Amino acid sequence: MWKNNRIIGLALIIPLAVLSVFGCAKKTIIADEAIIRYQKIEIPRYGKSDYERLITSDNDEVKYNAICNLIPYAPEYARTLEKGPPDESSQETTARDVAEYKKAKEVFGSISKELFCKNKSIQAASLIFITDFSSAYSSKEEVLKLVLDVKTNEVRTQYEQIRALIELSDSDTAIEKNLIESFLDSRCWLIRSMTYLLLGNITSDDYHKRLIKEYKNANEEYDRLFIIHSFNNGYGPEVFDLIRNEVLSTNSDRIRGQTIRILKQHRDNTAVIKWLIHDHKTIGRELLRAILNEYYSEVASPTGTVFFHQLLRSNQQELIGLIDQEKFFQVLYDGLKNEASQKDLAELEMSVRDSQHLSRAWVTYIDHRHKERLREKEQQKREEELKKTVFPKYNAMLEKFLEDSKKLFADAGMDQDEIEELTKAIRELLQVLKEEESK
Repeated sequence: MWKNNRIIGLALIIPLAVLSVFGCAKKTIIADEAIIRYQKIEIPRYGKSDYERLITSDNDEVKYNAICNLIPYAPEYARTLEKGPPDESSQETTARDVAEYKKAKEVFGSISKELFCKNKSIQAASLIFITDFSSAYSSKEEVLKLVLDVKTNEVRTQYEQIRALIELSDSDTAIEKNLIESFLDSRCWLIRSMTYLLLGNITSDDYHKRLIKEYKNANEEYDRLFIIHSFNNGYGPEVFDLIRNEVLSTNSDRIRGQTIRILKQHRDNTAVIKWLIHDHKTIGRELLRAILNEYYSEVASPTGTVFFHQLLRSNQQELIGLIDQEKFFQVLYDGLKNEASQKDLAELEMSVRDSQHLSRAWVTYIDHRHKERLREKEQQKREEELKKTVFPKYNAMLEKFLEDSKKLFADAGMDQDEIEELTKAIRELLQVLKEEESK
């Protein structure tokens, strides 16, 4: 449907497009400025290839500046290497393809070596380049190994190393314990705080006892928020005791919100709902709603399926009555349409149908969604008819309008370039219409 709206929109803006050529319409473009964590100087009349040459300079400041100027191109180099070596025997491969691949490989290799440079500024800039490079490079393990091998005690470089690890790590990432502990032991608040963010990405159970102790000793709200985040990739009973206590007793709305958000990360999918079923009468209704709200997006996953199945089977009508039916039903309905999750959700739907509080509302919701799908099918059918009957006629009218416009402009003494510019919008619309008609 949006395609046809776009086409109609194009048809309507043709007069504006023509007027804009004569200066009757003006457009201002405002570009967001990038956040910069490094200093660079752009050398007059120097471009990418010049900075590529300077990354091997003997002058450390010049080398640093060259790397910084190449950081914006890091994802581009990654995409080039991602394609693999060009097949030089293929007629489709150009000399430029071969040269670009060779240069990307050289630049990546050179800057990778600078990760182990004694100059800390060059080392930090190289880490920034490698981090941005990894955003478009699928061989994460290759890049991760480089970052893990960096040895430094300098705050700026450690910051960039941790930032790179955050970008590259997940629950399966193994990071040497001594490295993590050196970050946690840092006298620099920035390094410790960044480490908490990193721990939220990886399996960090080995540090949970330490983190619980640090949390209890922390005086500042912001430190506690960072530490709570470090449990983001899963936790067990001991951390749950801490989080549950903070949900109920903290005076900070931010900490309460963060602990509620992280409740669903408990590795035991039954722990939170068992707690709520047992204690819900002593927990405020708004707090219960906030906790339930975190689980709606998880309905189609084991975390949410187990949670809501046990909630409904508990027959605690006061607790069941707090479910936001619109949010819950929407995710359940969409999940049931997805073949991958149908089997897991079938039992949950049976619990909904058996629920005294939800069964009638669920049937009404299903009926509404079915009617909605029928309307969508009817709309799609109408659009197909539109393409078959209206577009061809409109195309013919538009082609005549194009020819008449060309003649009008030519009779007014305009040259061919001016005519082409003035009729550009019409020709583009014709192209779009013909593409739609051919589908």
